[in-house]
Amino acid sequence: MVTTNLNVAQILDANGRVLHEAPTLMMRQQVNGTGLPEYVGLAIPGSAGSGSVWQIRKYTYSGNYLVKVEFADGNNQFDNIWNNRTSLSYS
Repeated sequence: MVTTNLNVAQILDANGRVLHEAPTLMMRQQVNGTGLPEYVGLAIPGSAGSGSVWQIRKYTYSGNYLVKVEFADGNNQFDNIWNNRTSLSYS
């Protein structure tokens, strides 16, 4: 499993002042037997894998080609538990 911190996204006005700043997100991945990501989770850095704070995606491949991306619970909400990723429903 790999954990990565993603950059902060900023929206600036014409004078370079920050109008909006999105929080940094942490990404975890579980790869399949060929090294391709099978599950990808996003959460605020420092989130425990046992917390209901994850957005989780499941990737399906045909050979090395990505053919389907599904979300846990069928939505993109940050309300799933990373540790339960393999037993969640995806659509």
